[in-house]
Amino acid sequence: MERQIMELPNRRACINTRTDNFHFSVSFHPDTGLPIEFFIMGRGKVGQQLDGELYELSVKTSKLMQGEYDDLSRLPEGDGANTVPRE
Repeated sequence: MERQIMELPNRRACINTRTDNFHFSVSFHPDTGLPIEFFIMGRGKVGQQLDGELYELSVKTSKLMQGEYDDLSRLPEGDGANTVPRE
């Protein structure tokens, strides 16, 4: 099965929300309505370790939503019922 990377338009609908400690943003593809980007930010100081971890989590999540699975090449193909190998 060939994976296709989704082309992103410059403008897209977005939903923003927050909890006491985090801000979330999800944007959607205008043609399909599918979520294509996800960002989470903490309310701590910029440059803290958590800030960097949240950024990395956001980028990896967005890439997964867009069909980019490069970082997951070691995972088995399937319907998600397989066990994820632990290192």
